[in-house]
Amino acid sequence: MQNLETYFETHPKLVRIVQYILIGLFVVLIIFDIILAATNNITISEVIKGETEKAFFVLTYFWGAVAINLFFTRKSKKLVHEVTGTIILFSIAALIYFLKIGPFLIETVAKIPNQPTQNEIRIAHAISMAFGLLIGYLFWRQDHVE
Repeated sequence: MQNLETYFETHPKLVRIVQYILIGLFVVLIIFDIILAATNNITISEVIKGETEKAFFVLTYFWGAVAINLFFTRKSKKLVHEVTGTIILFSIAALIYFLKIGPFLIETVAKIPNQPTQNEIRIAHAISMAFGLLIGYLFWRQDHVE
């Protein structure tokens, strides 16, 4: 099986095409979000925010993992192989989703389980993001490039 980096080096046109597709997708999504906001419809941003506030803590968990991967690279030896780290990351995300850890966090932080305040929800999301940062730091960071 050919090494992925070697494949990318020998096929730069494919890499450019994928880059253009991704950039185009982001531009279309941003324009669509602006159009929805201008016409007083529910925007993509509001849907994401609403789902996150409904204790969909996988989003904040992934945001923490992605942030640590992008902004803090690894200079030392990896604890596990990249594929194993990705499997660990997604397995924990599945556990967070299916075991409904988000509502549990809110009930743990909140004084009254049925009526959490916005600050208590924010604290629960901060815990979820910190957990994502920790798992990303341990298992999923990219290598440092000079």
